[in-house]
Parts: sequence; C-alpha cells; structure tokens
Amino acid sequence: MEKKLHLDEISQYLGLKNNSKRVFELLLVSKPVSVALIAKELHLPKSTIYDAIAELMEDSLLVEYSEGNGKKYGIAPKDQIISLHQKKIKELQLSQDFITEKLKEIERQESVIQPKIKFYSGTDGIRHAFNDMPWMPNTEESYLMWPMQEILDAVGEEFLVNHGRNRYKYGINIKVVRKHEDRKIAEATEWLKNDIKEDLTEARYAPSSIDWSMSYWIYDNKVLFATPGKEKFAFIIYSKEFAHMMKQLWEQMWNVSAE
Repeated sequence: MEKKLHLDEISQYLGLKNNSKRVFELLLVSKPVSVALIAKELHLPKSTIYDAIAELMEDSLLVEYSEGNGKKYGIAPKDQIISLHQKKIKELQLSQDFITEKLKEIERQESVIQPKIKFYSGTDGIRHAFNDMPWMPNTEESYLMWPMQEILDAVGEEFLVNHGRNRYKYGINIKVVRKHEDRKIAEATEWLKNDIKEDLTEARYAPSSIDWSMSYWIYDNKVLFATPGKEKFAFIIYSKEFAHMMKQLWEQMWNVSAE
C-alpha cells in the first residue's frame, strides 16, 4: 500500500491521469514489457493501452525497445523524468505569471469602465482588505496616509510584517505621510527594518495640528480606506478617476509635511 501511494504521488506530480497514469505506474516498477502483457495486467483492451502509450511517448516518459518482431515499452531514464518535471514547473510558473498579469490588465480595464466598491467589516475585514493588494513586479509606487499607532493596534505588527514580504521581494516603494507623533513609533518598530534596509519607504510627517484615524492607501487604480478605531471597517474603491483625485489630495498633504 505504501509503494502504491508513492506511485500515485509521482504520476500526480507529472500530471498523468486515467489510463496513462495506470500504464506509467505499472512500468515504473517493472522491466520493459509488451502491450499484450500490459493489457493483461491492467485488464484493458490493447487499443486503450496503445493510446496511453502514445500519450506517454509524446511526453518522453517511455522508451520503446525492439526485440525481433515485437516491441516492448519501459520507463525513460530517471534523470530524464526529473528534467521533464523541472521543465513542467518552469512552464507552470511562466503560465501563472502570464495569467496573473492578464487578469490584472483586465481588472484595470474594468476599473476604468465601471467603478466598484468592496466593503469589509471588523478587524479581520481590515486584514482582508490589506491582503487585496496585488503586489506585482511592475508596480512602482503606492501612496499612503498612515496613522501608525492605530493601524498597529488594529491588525498587529506580525500581520504587517507578513503583508510586506512580497513588497520587499519586488522592491516596491511606498511614499507615506505619517502623523506627527508617530516619529518615535517608527524608530522603535521592528516591522520597518526591511524598509530602512532596502530603502523602500519615503516618509514624511504631517504638521502637529493635523490629526486623523482613518488611513487610505492608493495603489494602481484602487484606493483602500481603513478605520481601525472603534468603528473598525474598511472599503476599497476601484476607480481610475477616483484614484487620480485622491492622489492629488495626497500630494497636497505630502507637500506640507516634513521629511
């Protein structure tokens, strides 16, 4: 039973299904054999076995041996199978990157055509809203009005560390306006060390006379609002025009804030 489980895992990782999977698993633990013997062992018609072998041969997972007037089939060399699996991994990664990018382009087009709003309630809702941010290699900058203490109290430093990992991975910079009293918090916060190390944050501090508790974060054609105080809710507006307007308002605050 344990050996069968391992065979199932190997064929599953190679993407094999149905009869091709059964033929591959049989040959994986046997010497090269004829189609007749495979059909007898699996209780399948020869025509079905030939179809399965054709699929496996196309994927270079089998080797054909000629003996006299007959042919036998066996598993390809192990190094070749490992190399084929590595190739599949690379192809899957490329297809994932392609699909992600195309879906993001579609999302951008939709946001231009029709604004959308998503609403999130409670502390977990705020976390879900932040996780909506699709950090991508082609994203350059994002812009924040950020009440640090309120956000830290609401979602916790560990969440913010995990949230920032992909941003650090892709080297995406943020430009942030913080509250005047947040200077000491920023200096003592573990979660900002990667920002300092990688020079990924450009921060300014608002005048002491300005106070707020709701944050907003502009990225791509989206604006995320989060109020972490007693009300605890967040919402995201998908709109190119709205994001552009909020960016202009953000720039006004940025210009009157101190480095």
